[in-house]
Formats: sequence, structure tokens, C-alpha cells
Amino acid sequence: MTNVATGAEALLASLMAQAEGRGIDLVTLRALVEESSQAGALLASLMAQAEGRGIDLVTLRALVEESSQAGARRALASLGLDDERARRDMDELRELLSAWRDAKRSVRQAVVAWLVRILLAVLVAGMAVRLGLLERLHG
Repeated sequence: MTNVATGAEALLASLMAQAEGRGIDLVTLRALVEESSQAGALLASLMAQAEGRGIDLVTLRALVEESSQAGARRALASLGLDDERARRDMDELRELLSAWRDAKRSVRQAVVAWLVRILLAVLVAGMAVRLGLLERLHG
């Protein structure tokens, strides 16, 4: 993973150098890199500005793509999900969450079933008292 990250950073630096050599200012370029994964409208605006200043769109799109991937890698690394075990860990977490939801559903169904049984038992007891069945059993 570090070789990929190093390669991406080198490519990103190369693309930034090319853009600087073609006359686009680095402030606009850095804004493009920082906002590329967050706001599509701003990205489109910055790309239009860059095109107007002479940078070709292929280089600019490659820059945006690499910066987005680098940002995604940093985000995954900050969460501890940048190694080969990450996929298995996420699958296990999904499985655990699914089991938790199943358990909650089962508990909810059991509680409702017991409440219905208790309600029916109270209803039958009330009917027995109302009809005087308890007095007939004793007398």
C-alpha cells in the first residue's frame, strides 16, 4: 500500500509541476485538489478557470483523480482500514450489525407476544370474575 501511495504522491507532484509550468496558479490548483471530492459545482468552475488559463483538461482531470484517491487513502488510513484485513473486518462488522438487528427484532417480538398473552390472561380472569365462575368453583 505504501508503494501505491508513494507512486500516487509522485504522480500528483508531477502533475502539479506540469500545471505550474503551463501557467495555472497554484492557489487555484490547490483549491481544485482540496475541493475535488466535496463539491461538484466548485470543481466544474475551477476546471473551467484552469482551461481558460491554458492547462489541458487531461492533465487537470488526472490531477483531480489522483488527489481524490490520495484523500481517500488518507481517510481510510486514519480509520485503520488501509491494509489487506480491512475488507474482512468490514464484512465481520456488517455481519455483527446484522446479528444485532436480528436479536433486537427477536426480543421485540418476544416482548409483544408475552404482553399479548398477559393481556389475554387478564381478560379471561376478568370474564371469569364477571360471570361468577370463581364463586361456582368454591360453592
